[in-house]
Amino acid sequence: VFKLYNASAWPAQVETNASNTNYLNGWDGNNAKWKIYEVNYVEVPMNTVGEQKVATTCLPFDASNVANADVYTGKLNSAKNVLNMTKLEGGIPANQGVVLVGSADKATITIGATTATIGENDLQGTNTVITLADDTRANYLVFGKDKDSNAVGFYAPSASVPSIPANKAYINASILSNAAAAIALNFNGTATGVNTVVLGENGVNAPVFDLSGRRVVAPVKGGVYIQNGKKFIK
Repeated sequence: VFKLYNASAWPAQVETNASNTNYLNGWDGNNAKWKIYEVNYVEVPMNTVGEQKVATTCLPFDASNVANADVYTGKLNSAKNVLNMTKLEGGIPANQGVVLVGSADKATITIGATTATIGENDLQGTNTVITLADDTRANYLVFGKDKDSNAVGFYAPSASVPSIPANKAYINASILSNAAAAIALNFNGTATGVNTVVLGENGVNAPVFDLSGRRVVAPVKGGVYIQNGKKFIK
């Protein structure tokens, strides 16, 4: 994993020109000389739900440590309507879907050999985008929060969710014994209350921009931002 900076320490940006073609942004003169630095970590933006920050992830490599978040795998109960969560220690094995729970805006995941071992895990992970269409949407439950109660769980994606993003976790609906529209999460005997359909993590995790149109990784409290085309105050 690499981060790309120019000679003035500005990060590289992929932008879209008038022809709607993505290109790597640069500047004339010395600023167009880019440097590549190897890094040993990735950062996962966390979503605010109540007093907690939550997200899911799935990475194509082993991770030796996770800072600012606890890592959980999940096993469905016999009724297949609750996901019993198990805390994972020692990092994250590659290609495993997990749930992150913490209190910071970002979870920092260190790349490296892991000592974590996973038994049964009903969370599926994807390292590529899964496009959701009318004839495939029912095959997935996506991570998100209930529109009314803000309860976190896995839900049948609404029509406004076009895809499951890369490096996220989901539940394969084909393993369910019923047409469940929501799966609650059980942490240490306390299950989240869930209802039916939600926007899903694709919306919860949508990019945040400031009023100038610049992407913001960690919104500051009291600031005004735009997400999913709507303004909000942090």
